[in-house]
Amino acid sequence: MSEPELNDPWFYKEEEEQMFSCFICSEPLDRDDIVWADVEGQILKEGNDCSWCVSCLPAEKGATE
Repeated sequence: MSEPELNDPWFYKEEEEQMFSCFICSEPLDRDDIVWADVEGQILKEGNDCSWCVSCLPAEKGATE
């Protein structure tokens, strides 16, 4: 198998960091800012259902109001 061209986007596609956005407000999120929760906003201990930003979680909205 020959070497891929330098910076070949097809070859390096898997290495690109996947972009996440908030399930509610669609703001882009860094991996460190993601809270994984279900569609109702219940935080999950295992599995990835929906990515949320902290400010959009229902529990956080009730605590700040």
